[in-house]
Amino acid sequence: MSFLPTKKKIVFENTYFSLFIYVLLDDDWQKSDYIFWGNRFTLNCVKRMANMVNVLECSYQYLPRIIPKLNKAPIEYFKRKLEQKQIFQSYDVCVGNPREINNPLVKIDRVQIDDGVGTTHVELTNGPKKKSVINSFLSRLVLKEPTKISKIGKFYLSQNIEVKADFKEKIEVLDLNALWAEKTELQRAQILELFDVDANEFKCFDSSFSILFTQPLNEVISGYAEANKIEGYKTLLKNLGVDESKLIIKPHPADQTDYSLHFPQASVLRPSFPAEIMSLLGMEADKVITLTSNAVELFRHRSKEVVYAKAPDYFKLPEKRAKAFNALDFNQ
Repeated sequence: MSFLPTKKKIVFENTYFSLFIYVLLDDDWQKSDYIFWGNRFTLNCVKRMANMVNVLECSYQYLPRIIPKLNKAPIEYFKRKLEQKQIFQSYDVCVGNPREINNPLVKIDRVQIDDGVGTTHVELTNGPKKKSVINSFLSRLVLKEPTKISKIGKFYLSQNIEVKADFKEKIEVLDLNALWAEKTELQRAQILELFDVDANEFKCFDSSFSILFTQPLNEVISGYAEANKIEGYKTLLKNLGVDESKLIIKPHPADQTDYSLHFPQASVLRPSFPAEIMSLLGMEADKVITLTSNAVELFRHRSKEVVYAKAPDYFKLPEKRAKAFNALDFNQ
């Protein structure tokens, strides 16, 4: 299936998950141009992917942060905003995570691909945060978009969720299993090569293993201690009766913890590939466990139990974050 075949596309990505969905959607993904940015893609990873797709040079400046903070480097901040206008004007449509372009100078059609529960789903379900007239004016003054999600013309999601009425006509729900099944062996091999995944690397794990999908906590929550995260996961696994020797840990790409130091008997996978590939390659599990990660969804029919722990007290999360986690609804 060719995706938006008459449009000149720029793929703007900061997550493996969203990138994976895009390459499932578009059989011509190798013909698109790419901007990779953020702290989930490493420099080595981007250089490797550049062997298969055209990665724009600005990507190497956009790691780990697409634009410096205004109060830290004001000249470079506005310079990059102006550079973005020049980059995007060569394209018809931006696909991936264009809500994060966040630049009113950029005029381009935007297609948002699912980037997980924490961002797109929350905004679609609850609506964007409302800003005062003054805050909206100040946002434009520093070349930010007052309501980033409002410029998105289409949303492709990996699961069906309740959304605000304003967005219902813009939503298309995808079946990742069906998209993968439609691929030829060559197409699958090319996708696996993009993410540096061997089709046989998970065959050493049988269905007696449980999988923990981690999330960045101390990395994104100011003042939160890594020790709380580690002890939280240990308590969670103990409460679920998971044997460490039968545990697979798939770290989130933004999670910086070395889990092999804290779970020496577990099998710790590298973070730099989309977790959904594991189930699509036929992997099965006993329990699949997470706090709120969308990564467990494709294991619903490939495991005995899916566990969304949300925010147990023993993780000692800040009250605001715990409340947000516990408010999420994962019923299917």
